[in-house]
Amino acid sequence: MKTAFALVLVVAFVALFSSAAAVYSHTDGKPECTATNVKTGSFRNNFDPTRYWVCEKVGESAVTVVCPQETGFLDSKKACVGWDQWVWEEPYDPPTA
Repeated sequence: MKTAFALVLVVAFVALFSSAAAVYSHTDGKPECTATNVKTGSFRNNFDPTRYWVCEKVGESAVTVVCPQETGFLDSKKACVGWDQWVWEEPYDPPTA
């Protein structure tokens, strides 16, 4: 009984962390500037909430943009917002195609 319970815990632990690793990013979030990403506009910088990435042209490197003072980039709004509106959101990698 104890062995079965331990096995269930191990399987649940592995499933939880393997799915989380596939979804959330551990990179700075800098996108490749594909046609889709140029149309999408801006992407959060996963390491610095006062900055975000913009793709201006296909094939070029994304450029970093700094939010105005006293604001942070809120990915769900795709805009810099005041710190009273800013909330932490899970980081993710931008699409590659």
